Amino acid sequence: SLEERLAREEKAAKSTEDQLQARIAAEEKAASQQESNLKDTASKQAQEAHEKQVSLEERLAKEEKAAKSTEDQLQARIAAEEKAASQQESKLKDASSKQAQEARGKQVSLEERLAREEKAAKSTEDQLQARIAAEEKAASQQESNLKDTASKQAQEA
Repeated sequence: SLEERLAREEKAAKSTEDQLQARIAAEEKAASQQESNLKDTASKQAQEAHEKQVSLEERLAKEEKAAKSTEDQLQARIAAEEKAASQQESKLKDASSKQAQEARGKQVSLEERLAREEKAAKSTEDQLQARIAAEEKAASQQESNLKDTASKQAQEA
């Protein structure tokens, strides 16, 4: 009778241990799956952030190229208008001293206006450079934040 009771208790203990082992295995499998899902999510988020940054850099490069083209066009206009003004001044010198003086005044005014336009184009390029730097920094920070979040989630899992 004592042996039978001990056998039953041993059998019950063995069943309890088997159930605990099964629960441990199931919970470990669930935790592993959750960690894998978190890693997949973090990887996708990092990829999306990287793609957004690349797209942003391409767009800003196009804008910078357009600003450079504008500056080159202004340089060509400056050269052409200075040459035209110089030729006009030469012709007017032949005609009269007074007319030559007026041409010099016009050339100075023209050079001042073109200098202002050139300065405005340079300012546009500087602003684009600042935007590029700020948006690249923001994209890099976002990618870093996503990595930190994923790391914390993986650690919690």
